[in-house]
Amino acid sequence: MTIDQGFAASACRTIDDSFAWIEVLRGAPTCAREAALAELHGLLLRAARFELSRRREQLGHVGIAEREDLAVQAADDALMAILGKLDDFRGASRFTTWAYKFALLEAGVTARRRAWQRREIPVDYEAWAAMRATGPSPQDVLEDGELLRALRDAVRSSLTPHQREVFSAVALNGVPIDVLAERRSTTRGALYKTVHDARRALRAALAESGHAVGANPQREAEREESPLAAGSAHLRRDGQEVSQMDVRLKRAYDPPSSADGYRVLIDRLWPRGVSRERARLDDWDKHLSPSTELRQWFGHEPSRFEEFRRRYIDELRNERPRLTALRRRARQGALTLVYSAQDSEHNDAIVLAEVLRRGLPRE
Repeated sequence: MTIDQGFAASACRTIDDSFAWIEVLRGAPTCAREAALAELHGLLLRAARFELSRRREQLGHVGIAEREDLAVQAADDALMAILGKLDDFRGASRFTTWAYKFALLEAGVTARRRAWQRREIPVDYEAWAAMRATGPSPQDVLEDGELLRALRDAVRSSLTPHQREVFSAVALNGVPIDVLAERRSTTRGALYKTVHDARRALRAALAESGHAVGANPQREAEREESPLAAGSAHLRRDGQEVSQMDVRLKRAYDPPSSADGYRVLIDRLWPRGVSRERARLDDWDKHLSPSTELRQWFGHEPSRFEEFRRRYIDELRNERPRLTALRRRARQGALTLVYSAQDSEHNDAIVLAEVLRRGLPRE
């Protein structure tokens, strides 16, 4: 072992000084850097193997050799992502812990895409009929059953054939939107718009048939786990006093307006160059923002958005009281989620607004 290699091995394993990793990885190509890269890649490969092993059921049709190839691919992608984000490391955790999570996330993306490879995309909207209504009481079960029938009828009568296929694939059958975009030779943005238009048409059809979009405070916890949350917003029978939630999104750099209502910054970091006077916030809730590791891994790359969305929703499961408080705000008047990201289609505010409107999906 050379002196450079010995330095890399000793420095990078010093858990009390994680910035030793940063110093070596940022350096010019030397034996020390090569040794550090090899050790880091080994760590990432172990993480990727662990995550793919945890997803054995999802990858049941994938052989051992191919699963190892997927792990290597995920480790390679994680290493490239880490090297591009060294400036983002703040030392809040050990460097190896920070890096390990990159590999878990990359392996999740790899597994999700591989699981749908060469599989037929299900677009059968009649599967709505197979969904069973759930509820804590016979009355609740009856109401959910009525809603499911109304929703099934609305899917059949109010959507175009294209909207039915896309909406059913994404909302009902859980097809990742990037996989569907690739199969249909289109863009994720075009599919997001199709799903948005389909949901808007469904809300209008349900309102016309005597249902409304909203939430019942007494059943909010149960509704969050209902199958209804997978396909549309919370639904209640119209005829009682049920208010709709008014959840809006706005960039921190856009001028505030009186129409914004209650403004909440949901980013962990304060938006650069924006004064507190200019922001005109009513609250800043860092607890609802993605974890630092998840945010840094995502990096606002659209190809990672579906895995980011899934992981972020899992994190939000630990913040149910805060979600409930925001829903109450949104039922009382406009609630505006303020965010900094430039991409208006792939960010944490989009996911949080979805959770507020539709509830947490089943685990």
